[in-house]
Amino acid sequence: MSVLFILCFLGTGTDDKNLKSFSSYPDEVQTLIRNNEDYQAKVKTTNKCVAFLLNFLIFLVILFIFGIAIRKPNFLHNFICLSIIGQGLNLFDLLVID
Repeated sequence: MSVLFILCFLGTGTDDKNLKSFSSYPDEVQTLIRNNEDYQAKVKTTNKCVAFLLNFLIFLVILFIFGIAIRKPNFLHNFICLSIIGQGLNLFDLLVID
């Protein structure tokens, strides 16, 4: 989790870094950013399907790596452990990133 925290911390903090994912901001803020002349050249809009697929692939790799580390012959044990890891990532996102 500390590696994930460091990666998230390094990816936030400046206007340029925050503008990379401004699509998560409220609509009013997005409109203000798009209408601001200083930010128009820096704003990149991405397709939501592409963003979803990229996030899916990233988490697929992360959970696969953790799954190999905790793998047991019992399917239920593996499923529960990976679910706990996934929810841990969600909780980290809620408390630290958001």
